[in-house]
Amino acid sequence: MLFSIPLRGTSKIHSPQARGYPFPLDLNRGALSLLGYCYFYTQDFAAAAECYEQLVELYPSVSDYKIYYAQSLYNAFMCPEAIAALSQIDEPELMSDVIKLHSAIKYRDEDHINARILIDQYPEDDPDTEVNLACIEYKEKNFAKALERFQSAVQVVGYKADLAYAIALCHYQLRDYSKAMNLITNIIDRGIKDHPGRSP
Repeated sequence: MLFSIPLRGTSKIHSPQARGYPFPLDLNRGALSLLGYCYFYTQDFAAAAECYEQLVELYPSVSDYKIYYAQSLYNAFMCPEAIAALSQIDEPELMSDVIKLHSAIKYRDEDHINARILIDQYPEDDPDTEVNLACIEYKEKNFAKALERFQSAVQVVGYKADLAYAIALCHYQLRDYSKAMNLITNIIDRGIKDHPGRSP
């Protein structure tokens, strides 16, 4: 999806060398891959990009590292570098991911025309198509059309808190405040029910 909800409670991860471990990361694929993964999921995207860049250089036959590298650059707001990394990917099995990430970059750059062109290249049954088009409609202030598309996406993928929040935002922009408030209340209630350990 083009929009995301930021994680909370990130913490700094130190490399094994900084902690005094004797082995070099650039010679240990497993450690470097795990470190890149951890950096990514704690939202230290620049550090994740460094790890994946090394992995791409050391293990060019492992194509997944190329897309992880580009995703890390994108999330670190290094879009020109992410586009350059995407241009190096030619594996057919990654083309769908390449197109999606490229469309996200165009969306972030507010190039909605080219983002739409790229979204039209998604596989026919891809549920992200409707969500990403809804995001563009919202950004272009077509709130009624965005609402329609987000609701259509929910019919395909089922309930997801981020989609429910997007629908609530559309209702808010359309000045249907009671509907927006009901949806937000429902998101909170479901969150407490589904994740009781995270409630205050």
